[in-house]
Amino acid sequence: MNSKRIFFCLLLIIYALLLTYNVNNHFNGSTIDYNSSFFGLTALNWFFDGPDYWYLGQYINERPYLSHPQFITLPLWLSYLTFGTGEWQTRLVPIIFSIGSLIIIWFLLDLVFKNDWLTIGASFIYIFLPMSVYFGRMMSHEAMARFFILLIIYLFL
Repeated sequence: MNSKRIFFCLLLIIYALLLTYNVNNHFNGSTIDYNSSFFGLTALNWFFDGPDYWYLGQYINERPYLSHPQFITLPLWLSYLTFGTGEWQTRLVPIIFSIGSLIIIWFLLDLVFKNDWLTIGASFIYIFLPMSVYFGRMMSHEAMARFFILLIIYLFL
């Protein structure tokens, strides 16, 4: 195993630890927790009501919520089906997409620049960016959008 793979695994572990710090804390009403609890509630409605109400998209009290795309709720609903409902299950979805973003950034930098130290250095800086850590665990569109934007760029190249 070469040193580049070791650095990659080390960065993944550090980033996963940063994202999962206090992952099971209760939602406390701040912006990060408001979004997580709101989208958690829409996924919880899907979880309990089943597909009969899915034509409404995201909904609360049988009233549709159309301000955000429905795809935000789908992976969260799948997380609830797989692991049950709770705070860490809600935060798991953006954490998975954020770790996926780091993986794509690694391969994208390696593909474009072909310089091991630049790939390692830029990935190291990325995992400590406050935006990456703060929004990387918030159940909102940021983590998923970042993942799919990077994936499209990587597939385009």
